[in-house]
Amino acid sequence: MTLNYPGPYQIELVYTVGGLTHRQRINCDCEEYWYTPGTPFSSIRIIRKDASLDYADDVVDEYINVIKELCASDLTWVSAELFKVAANSFDKTWISSYAIGVAGTGTSSYVPAGELIFTFRTEEGGTMKMTLEEGNRASGVSIPAGSLTGTEAAFVAYVVAADTWILARDTSYPIAALWLHPGQNEATFKKRFRS
Repeated sequence: MTLNYPGPYQIELVYTVGGLTHRQRINCDCEEYWYTPGTPFSSIRIIRKDASLDYADDVVDEYINVIKELCASDLTWVSAELFKVAANSFDKTWISSYAIGVAGTGTSSYVPAGELIFTFRTEEGGTMKMTLEEGNRASGVSIPAGSLTGTEAAFVAYVVAADTWILARDTSYPIAALWLHPGQNEATFKKRFRS
């Protein structure tokens, strides 16, 4: 498989904070390859690292229950969409949607134009990143994953768990958390402060 392409499936989580809409895209794999556009989200089964299967709506709910702790109450997870990605391309076909409607439960305020980048090592030796825009940590020094505590430690533990469903773009699973890089997203900064 060529490196750095999304898929074979991708869940796109839509969230809003402070009047802006963001998207978090997560690669995954599904049990079957015959899912057609309009297949109910609750009928699609996601493959986990331990070869078990879970329905896509349950997987998304599980993920939101973990990540919402990193998000201020101003942030709302709106919906999820599932796309099938053509091999070795960025061409996506919409398959299904799922309404979420869950607010963040973190106790601190969101950081305007802030960005949290979590990095991981994959089974194939590559690196993977997961980004959360306008989370609740200000820009600062990068933190080794082994030094994370609380909700951040719980999040990285979830991503690398033995039954994770999250795939890297090299189509292998994350096996170790590396760093948290809290910073500022320039595109979001321009939208928020220079419009």
